[in-house]
Amino acid sequence: MNALRTNVDYKQLVEVLGDALVVSDTSGVIRLWNTAAEHLFGFTKAEALGNSLDLIIPERLQGRHWAGYKKAMASGDTRYNSDLLRVPAVHKNGRPLSIAFTVAFLFGAERRVYRNRGHDS
Repeated sequence: MNALRTNVDYKQLVEVLGDALVVSDTSGVIRLWNTAAEHLFGFTKAEALGNSLDLIIPERLQGRHWAGYKKAMASGDTRYNSDLLRVPAVHKNGRPLSIAFTVAFLFGAERRVYRNRGHDS
């Protein structure tokens, strides 16, 4: 079977997606924030990049979020697989949001969760 070959500009694809795309590293620091994320959450790319996911997580839920996040980053797995999760979030102006998202891992060598530092864990 022939593999489909394409010259897709992935950087452009990320920016034109209608869905918000937020990528964070193993520490929960935002490393990618597309235009749709700007529209949804109200933070510009410059405001979001390099900051913690706490930017969009309601304060009352941060402890629970980080407990699960750390466990998932350590194991490289989550009990949610590709389930659509519905959770509260917060807009830049403080307005509560209800969002739906999926969790996906980016792996480096030896199937370790990728760390945005140029090497694996």
